[in-house]
Amino acid sequence: MNYCLKSRKVITEDKCLMCGKSESSRHILWDCNFVAEVWRESSLTLPNSNNLQRIFIDVVWKLREDQRVDWEIFATTTWCLWKNRNLFKHEGRCKQTKTIAREAEILVKEFRQKQGKLKSWLRSSVNISPPPL
Repeated sequence: MNYCLKSRKVITEDKCLMCGKSESSRHILWDCNFVAEVWRESSLTLPNSNNLQRIFIDVVWKLREDQRVDWEIFATTTWCLWKNRNLFKHEGRCKQTKTIAREAEILVKEFRQKQGKLKSWLRSSVNISPPPL
């Protein structure tokens, strides 16, 4: 994050490449207008609180109160946002907001399908019994 790098005098600018505001982890994952659009496109509703610090762990704790949270979508969307930020920063390429949100959903769907196949295979082909006494 540019904010931390600037405070350590590694870089001189801490601007977000998407909007020009100061780039911090909070900004990259929640506050940037580009990122906010990705969250609106996703199937997950983030907590809306002006008092919330919105650092990653605060958002996790707030979401934890809601039993209906799809944690796999949450984690994968944040990862896709971070990946897109790095793609833009290092290669000058940026995905559209809808593409990022859909990519997260597709990755989770694939994961769940593979996980289901693995569980099914394990149940049918692995016979585990305790060792003899």
